[in-house]
Amino acid sequence: APGFFIVVRSIGVIFLSAHIESTTLNQYHIKCHSVYCNIQYFSFTIIITAVIKAKNKVRLLPALNIPMADLEKARKLVYLTDNCGEIVFDKIMIKILKTFYPSLEITAIVRGLPALNDATMEDAKQIGLTELVNVIGNGTDIAGTVYDRISKEAQTALKEADVVISKGLGNFETLNGCGLNVYYLFMCKCKMFAEKFQKNLFEGILINDKAVM
Repeated sequence: APGFFIVVRSIGVIFLSAHIESTTLNQYHIKCHSVYCNIQYFSFTIIITAVIKAKNKVRLLPALNIPMADLEKARKLVYLTDNCGEIVFDKIMIKILKTFYPSLEITAIVRGLPALNDATMEDAKQIGLTELVNVIGNGTDIAGTVYDRISKEAQTALKEADVVISKGLGNFETLNGCGLNVYYLFMCKCKMFAEKFQKNLFEGILINDKAVM
């Protein structure tokens, strides 16, 4: 039976990730001043799931509502990264996805050029993400994913993906309504979004593109 997802919000999650060297994390803490906040908030993207369930036989809260059926039948998944500090944790999430869905072809997409504090190919290489999955740049320096302006390679990857995991508000604002099977992970950073999704200000949300009104 597929494992249930558990949301991890604590910065202490790093202690569950011995395979990521503390030096790497420290470099990113220095490199990106926002990483401390990002770790606290975006660490909910870390999937601990069936690793714990399999060992302890504990039924975990399915807090990350990506239907198991979507992942089980998917052939290709695209992972849209956001901030450079978070990419350390994105790597963990992708590793676990690969463990439980070994036949799933995963492509991570980073910014093609520097855009604010968003992850680029340099960041992906530094943490070894390029050794884990195929990583491509989107060809732009836009703090989002504007489909008509990203590279043909990135467009094709998105178009062919059965599931897309999209990180960050910028990606949501530029992709929402695209018609793809996208699961958005972002923080409600202003009153408008908090009211729209009935969340507290600065609370995280996961929602499918089709569910957005």
